Amino acid sequence: MKSINILLVDDDDVDRMMIVRMLKSCDFESKIIEMDTAQSGLDAFKQGKFDCVLLDYGLPGMNGSEVLQQMSNGSDPTKAIIMLTGQGNENIAAHVLKNGAKDYLAKGSINAGALQRAILNAIEKTTLEHDLALQREELEQSNQELEQFAYVTSHDLQEPLRIITSFLQLLEKRYKGKLDEKADKYIHFAVDGAQRMQTMISSILELSRIGRRDTDISNFDAEDAVSAAIGNLKIAIDESHAKITHDPLPQICGSINRVTQLFQNLVGNAIKYCGDAVPEIHITAVPITEGAAEGSTFSTSIQCQTVWKFAVIDNGMGMNQEFHDRAFLMFQQLQAREEGKGVGIGLALCKKIVETHRGRIWFESIQGEGTSFFFTLPGGDRSL
Repeated sequence: MKSINILLVDDDDVDRMMIVRMLKSCDFESKIIEMDTAQSGLDAFKQGKFDCVLLDYGLPGMNGSEVLQQMSNGSDPTKAIIMLTGQGNENIAAHVLKNGAKDYLAKGSINAGALQRAILNAIEKTTLEHDLALQREELEQSNQELEQFAYVTSHDLQEPLRIITSFLQLLEKRYKGKLDEKADKYIHFAVDGAQRMQTMISSILELSRIGRRDTDISNFDAEDAVSAAIGNLKIAIDESHAKITHDPLPQICGSINRVTQLFQNLVGNAIKYCGDAVPEIHITAVPITEGAAEGSTFSTSIQCQTVWKFAVIDNGMGMNQEFHDRAFLMFQQLQAREEGKGVGIGLALCKKIVETHRGRIWFESIQGEGTSFFFTLPGGDRSL
């Protein structure tokens, strides 16, 4: 193991001597820099590269918590900071751990073994956190590049495909019935394929935009989003005689345009895949404890905030529960094409909308008896 560079900041000469003695008895080599004031400790921290900082909480002038805050806000990615104190106070421990310390040791009960374990664990934890942050940054950069690629590609494909579709439609209009039956069929397949491809490209373009250009983040009534979605689906609702009802719905926080699109896709799918039944769709919402939102990606640092679990319940054809995860992938259709129209991207759009609102989406279904889609959204008592 390489030598560990340790910064010890403590104003008590006796305590420093005791800690240095313990460090020298540990099973690793160490280079120890001692500082006896908060400011000298901060200056040393900024100028040097330390694997670990042992920081006394009871420093005069500026307590250890204030020093910790300044060290944690710096640009040095190495922040394996252990707080030492003569006060065995659980409130202090919770406070400093929340603000960046990797461990908290009471001087009265400290020994060489405990100090060694704390240092090695703090360094390991800091290294893992640093590696994870780098991976997250690389992943975010990769995702941004992929979204940009999808956006540019789908956007640039729109115009040539529009020309192809237009000329195929013109060919169908001008020569339908003038050629043989096979020619009419081939032209129809070509037109249908071009139109489906155009729909797919438009959907990819829309998917790439979600989360990139959403500036309308606000608190709004979910009922407004549902009403807008129903209005957008008026023709389909009238043609199918669909009955859509909902319980009183809450105020939520997010993009009303995206949440409207979410409801529109789910209700639209329920109408589209109703089978022989008259579509009956019911929307509910219940509050759940944040910690109880299974699989939720909400930040655990914000407690006691409302999360709403929505359900869109229909009486349609249902889906095979075995294909749950596959249903939310792009271009996946769990019904045969003749059973309904679509390109298999609607649920992928729903999933991305929900996830950009830091929620999750899933469904429960029985074939022939209907499907219930569930998703979580943040309540209107917080901002994204």
